Amino acid sequence: MMFGMRVELCDTTWKKMKGLMFRRGLDHVLLFVNKKESRINMAIHSFFVFFPFDAIYLDSRGMVVDAETITPFRMNYTPSRPAQYLAEAPAGTIKHNHVRIGTRVKLPFAKTG
Repeated sequence: MMFGMRVELCDTTWKKMKGLMFRRGLDHVLLFVNKKESRINMAIHSFFVFFPFDAIYLDSRGMVVDAETITPFRMNYTPSRPAQYLAEAPAGTIKHNHVRIGTRVKLPFAKTG
């Protein structure tokens, strides 16, 4: 669970390439994992995405480094700071969960204790 929603891990090349393209909506979180923090490797587009969604970028510690609502058919969005994780969530998640730069987000696969 992340932001109170089910998480779909995008952990294969195909899942990372497809992302939200051609879906008709989003009711959970897509979580993309990069091997290391990067700005360029975490850039996204929303071609063939027919609905707005929230993009929440996290560093290796799970701290929010950028958050933006992405509109359909946007050519490019590159996070303002390097990120290792990208959570694509339903539009309104940022506002509803009071997500801000510096907010710590518990990653669903993080070890506890």
